[in-house]
Amino acid sequence: SLFSLLLSLGLLVDDTVVVISAMTAYFRTGKFTPLQTGLLVWRDFVVPIFTTTITTIWAFLPLLLSTGIIGEFIKSIPIVVSTALMGSFVVGMFITMPVAIILLSSSVPFRVRVFLGVFGVIMFISVIMFAVPKNPILVPALLVAIAAFLFVTNLVWRKIWARGRVRFRSLDTVRVREVLKNGVVSFDRINNKYKSIIEKILTSPANRKKAIAMVVVFSVFSFALLPLGFVKSEFFPPADSELIYVSLEFPSGTNLSNTKKEAIAILGELAKTPHIEYIASDIGRGFNQQEGIIGSSANNVLFTLNLVEKGERPTSAEIAQGIRKSFASYNKGILNVQELSGGPPAGAQIQIALLGDDITTLDKYATKTKDFLESESGVINVEKSVKQGTSKLTFVPDKQALLDNQLSLDQLGLWLRTYASGIAVDEHSFPGSTEEKDLTIRLSSNPISAQDISLLTIPTPFGSVPVSALGTIHLSPSPTLITREDGKRILSVTAAVAPGINVQEKNSELEKFVDSKLKLPDGYSWKSGGINEENEQSVQSIFQAMVLSFILIIITMVIQFSSFRRAIIVMLVIPLSISGVFIIFALTRTPLSFPALIGMLALFGIVVKNSILLVDKIVQNEKRGMKLIEAISDAGQSRLEPIALTSFCTIVGLIPITLSDPLWRGLGGAIIAGLTFSGTIMLFFIPVVYYYFFKPRKGK
Repeated sequence: SLFSLLLSLGLLVDDTVVVISAMTAYFRTGKFTPLQTGLLVWRDFVVPIFTTTITTIWAFLPLLLSTGIIGEFIKSIPIVVSTALMGSFVVGMFITMPVAIILLSSSVPFRVRVFLGVFGVIMFISVIMFAVPKNPILVPALLVAIAAFLFVTNLVWRKIWARGRVRFRSLDTVRVREVLKNGVVSFDRINNKYKSIIEKILTSPANRKKAIAMVVVFSVFSFALLPLGFVKSEFFPPADSELIYVSLEFPSGTNLSNTKKEAIAILGELAKTPHIEYIASDIGRGFNQQEGIIGSSANNVLFTLNLVEKGERPTSAEIAQGIRKSFASYNKGILNVQELSGGPPAGAQIQIALLGDDITTLDKYATKTKDFLESESGVINVEKSVKQGTSKLTFVPDKQALLDNQLSLDQLGLWLRTYASGIAVDEHSFPGSTEEKDLTIRLSSNPISAQDISLLTIPTPFGSVPVSALGTIHLSPSPTLITREDGKRILSVTAAVAPGINVQEKNSELEKFVDSKLKLPDGYSWKSGGINEENEQSVQSIFQAMVLSFILIIITMVIQFSSFRRAIIVMLVIPLSISGVFIIFALTRTPLSFPALIGMLALFGIVVKNSILLVDKIVQNEKRGMKLIEAISDAGQSRLEPIALTSFCTIVGLIPITLSDPLWRGLGGAIIAGLTFSGTIMLFFIPVVYYYFFKPRKGK
């Protein structure tokens, strides 16, 4: 939500900038009164500004269609930005414009002065009431002191002025008036130069072809950077968090006292790590890459490392990497170091899920996958979702022996169950108690030992037979958890990557290994998961939002311009804006993350907004009878200032958050790159394309 407000800051001033720029441009000519200036701006800009606001909202609103945890994470962005943009339109047209008319007038109406005076007094008193401590004597005393100060200052100033003791240096009043009229930086020279360049391009067929060819080459080159690997993909960039988790897992069956003893020893080693404020250890809890902090058993310990403030230490990723190197040779248990990633918890960075019927077979192939990941450089914290618990006694029946004794598997299983755990048959209330308790039938009330099982005899039609004659009993590993999906057992292998390692590349290498070398048997399958799966779903939802945004924007364009060709011209700037993103990302090595995709979607509305202002002015000029080249060059000249200023305000508004937070660097960087490169190219591309679309044909 806070980032949405920061993103809105650059967009909120756009409508006001356009209104102020247009009013000053009309007023500078000296032909119109302030009121006439306001009416002209209203006539020329109310429709295009409303349309540009709607198109920008269309760029953000489809983000509400995003599903899952990512949809919840970004829900505030379309809501906050869309609401702020509608407010910006109302402020620009119904508040900024009347205020600008008043400021351009030689005198302020009496009713306005009264309103401003009363409003100022109310605001002053309100600030004092909130800023000054609530004391019944202090507030009136402060007001009396301010009034006395103003009265004394007024008397002293009048005496000094009357005696002529103050001499003012002569000011360059002409220069001051010029600055007040045209501003510190005047766009007049820039506008005239831009107009002459556009006229040279449009009047020369060779120059028009060169302009189109340069844009096409630029776009093809920039889009080629993505498949060539110069722009890396990353779902969410790592965050510099103030927490680091160190999870420690000992072999199953480790008792609490041994776990506590080793945890204290590890705690002493971790305390030697620099830049740590304090450490908390929690026996009986663990850290899962898919779920985060989870409850576990007595053989697990979770250390929470709280780091000092960001300005006084390296990044959390660098500290975590140092801890991994310190415990690289630790062999008493499995020690994993986990730092928090940016964005919502979308699962493990690397995850592969194996599906099948037999858990032992799945575990065998999961172990091969785990060994492969551990051999890969840059891959850390490799884990299997099913961990081995204490061993269990397994009875493997001899089917031929069962057949000889005319026993079925169900009958044998019933006898073994009755002996081991018993069978609950009914509920009964015993004499002297109204509470009903389960009645359990069991072959023996004595505690069961492993040796007693071999002495158990099973009734058969031919007499009682020892269970050892019907099969074999052996120890086998017992998984702590078995999960199913679509009726099949599922076992996952998860891992993370070290800082600087690309997640998508490691996932691709893992998928190649499973496809070509793992060779799963028939009836077994695999699928990707974690961030990779969430990334695919999120990217798909973003592409759907982009398609919907494109459709809504082009419908709005057709309605406004009553022309499919003009709507297409406006929409052509969208691929140009995206091409600028790829070049900047390749130069700065910024990954194409999920926030960057949101930024590219936001570009749809922002760049279309500038295109609408330009095309709308061309249409207005044509309606007034201007020739095509003159209409295009004049439109570019008059719209250069508002387009440049709105783009500049958006870029400047996004620079602080883009530089400070790695999570939103992709989003802010995408908008800045698109406006910087594509905004400049658009000013030359649209005039040429418009000329080709609407140039007069021979014979007409």
